[in-house]
Amino acid sequence: MNKTPQHRSIAIAAQRHGLGRVVSKTNIDADGAGLRLALRLDEPDVRLLEEAMSPKVETKEQGR
Repeated sequence: MNKTPQHRSIAIAAQRHGLGRVVSKTNIDADGAGLRLALRLDEPDVRLLEEAMSPKVETKEQGR
């Protein structure tokens, strides 16, 4: 599947959180008014996604 410019932009933006590789593996298809998102992840990708989605605790020192 060819990636759209929007898909490439999302992958670049996701790199900020270390998820560029994960986003680049997605397939997005429009079907009428619907949108189909397919993603096949291996174990390291799942760990990356879990880490990115977990809440970050900011210490007082980090907030300065």
